Amino acid sequence: MIVTRCETAIWTGSAPLPAAAEPVQIAVSQRVTIMDLRESMCRWPMGDPTTPEFRFCGARSITGLPYCGHHAQIAYQPATERKRDRRVAGFR
Repeated sequence: MIVTRCETAIWTGSAPLPAAAEPVQIAVSQRVTIMDLRESMCRWPMGDPTTPEFRFCGARSITGLPYCGHHAQIAYQPATERKRDRRVAGFR
């Protein structure tokens, strides 16, 4: 016999409600093959390059950069963030 216990949380109104989360930006990707990749398209790799399903983002790239806005934010992080990330990972 399995018995489960269900607890019900009751909000008393004394604790503040959490702040609304910032909207998440989702990259719009065309997922193009290397044969369809053009000069003004994002070259962010998507998937495993050893499989036939491998593609590139293909969204419009930022002038002078190989990536779209979304992928440029991932690729080009400020130096202070990179240093912090290394410390978290145990590197110096």
